[in-house]
Amino acid sequence: MSGGETFGIGWAIEQMWMGGQVARVGWNGPGQFLDIQEVDENSKMTLPYIFITTVQGDRVPWLASQTDLLACDWQVVVVLAAGSPLPTMKNGVEYIIVDEAADVTPEMYGDAPNG
Repeated sequence: MSGGETFGIGWAIEQMWMGGQVARVGWNGPGQFLDIQEVDENSKMTLPYIFITTVQGDRVPWLASQTDLLACDWQVVVVLAAGSPLPTMKNGVEYIIVDEAADVTPEMYGDAPNG
């Protein structure tokens, strides 16, 4: 992960409510992050929930550990397609490069910036 600015869990949740994805510094590897799934017409859930995208690209509901709740090493994650130019680096931003040839695409992670 980048050496950008880090924050607590409250800030991380706020970032997700605003449409961002977040991760902790040093998590299991690049590509693992959290996002919020809001309820829509296709949802089987009746309330929003937080899910984790794993290093392998799998998505599952996420429950915070005590360590996660008390950590102050949360950062925003920006998902880009492999080969995309990186936007201007800002503090607290991690870039996750998604291989376009893989089954995982930036669209799976929400809106990816257009370079």
